Amino acid sequence: MKSFFAFLLLPLLWLFLPTENQSESRAQNEWASPANPPEAPLVMCNPADRPLLGSSPAFVDLPNYRVGSADPKFVRRDVHRLAPDDPTILAYKKAVKVMKSREKTDPTSWFYQAAMHGTTETPRQPAWNSCTHGDEFFLSWHRMYLYFFERIVREASGDPNFSLPYWEWSVPKQRNLPPVFRASDDKGNPLFEPKRRPAINAGGDLGTAATRPILKLNLENEMFGDDSFRSAMEGSVHGQIHVNVGGLMGALATAAQDPIFWLHHCNVDHLWERYSRKSDAPYPTGDKVWMNTKFLFFDEKGGRVTMSGKDVVDIARQLDYRYDDLPVREKPVLDPPQPGKTQIPVLLFEKTGFSMDNDRTTFSMPIGGGNLGGTEKSRFVLVLGDISADVLPVGNFEIYFNLPDGTEPDPDGNFFAGTVNFFGVPIASQEPIGGQKPPANQRENVSEVVQFLKSKDPKTSEIKVTFFFRPFKENAGEKPAAIKIDKIRLQRRG
Repeated sequence: MKSFFAFLLLPLLWLFLPTENQSESRAQNEWASPANPPEAPLVMCNPADRPLLGSSPAFVDLPNYRVGSADPKFVRRDVHRLAPDDPTILAYKKAVKVMKSREKTDPTSWFYQAAMHGTTETPRQPAWNSCTHGDEFFLSWHRMYLYFFERIVREASGDPNFSLPYWEWSVPKQRNLPPVFRASDDKGNPLFEPKRRPAINAGGDLGTAATRPILKLNLENEMFGDDSFRSAMEGSVHGQIHVNVGGLMGALATAAQDPIFWLHHCNVDHLWERYSRKSDAPYPTGDKVWMNTKFLFFDEKGGRVTMSGKDVVDIARQLDYRYDDLPVREKPVLDPPQPGKTQIPVLLFEKTGFSMDNDRTTFSMPIGGGNLGGTEKSRFVLVLGDISADVLPVGNFEIYFNLPDGTEPDPDGNFFAGTVNFFGVPIASQEPIGGQKPPANQRENVSEVVQFLKSKDPKTSEIKVTFFFRPFKENAGEKPAAIKIDKIRLQRRG
């Protein structure tokens, strides 16, 4: 009889157990304690240990975050259009100061939030070094990361209307750091970071090489996959801007400590939302792994919360924000797209064991089959595998195809193919980050330059590849870093 009553009481007992999404106060939160922190029962963000998208038959039917109103409360705005005394700027300044005053083990502190992206500090705390790079979770994880950071800033600033602004660096006139972030004053501007490159803090331009790849995308409605918006954004533009800003931003282990980091990634999210409007399949909602893999974050009270891809496919209705230049979608993005045909890439060239330690290296790529082939709609991708360097380069390694003899390398010219991205790759002089592995490949969309070469000579059977090191202005005359690229491939799809 006792066992019978115990059986009846079990469901009632379950009602009083804490759920994983319940918030806890900072004072009581066990996750804020450095003493024997429990491991998160989640898939942590090590690309090498995580299943490939679509490779797992398992499906855990997690409840969606509540789909709310199509009239979001919060509007993220272009920071270049905000005055220095705009309430958004003042709130962000206040929040940075408040968050920096908190203990490192407080999940709502500036250091803890930055350490979630990367840190070499030990002992490791829950969710530290959990950012995703080099896989399909890159965009969705950072969207979740920004969402909870924004809530923490809102609470720390005391401004209930705060929305994180974005740095719209894809607009050529806005490639310079927003003025309020480079103003060093006697009062100690919390948005100023002295370790950035001096030229950037002086208002210098990020440069064409850093942002041109996102302006020349020809995606044909493909947002995810090997040769998509996601791979182009992460592998080219996102990482190059990190390196070109320099200082804390230039290294994975310290990037999020710079206040501009959050506006940089806000623009990545902004451009993802903008480009997704052009796509028939803006999110991989038919992929169970992408939709259901959970990640750990902390809310504004320091409470443990989790999110997955299915919680972030509609920023207005699920996350209650929109961007100032984009209207709210007419209907929620909830229905999975029809599966399309997978195009197997055609390997046109492969080179192994590439290295250079000077300012210019050239080699020829004989094209397999004798010509580039394809049509005007074909996409060509340069794949750079396992990049490494002895020190972080103080400049850009630019790539050119068939640069004529005697012609100066010009990232605005027709022969420019892209840049080598060193953000997050192994640097011999830097301490490695525990729990993270670098992205295996960088994919550079080189369709524009290859189609240009084909227009000049449809029977092109060989491409001369030039790697050119262009030092930052303040580093003119310095010796280039010694770099290695294990494999270089040219592929065609379609």
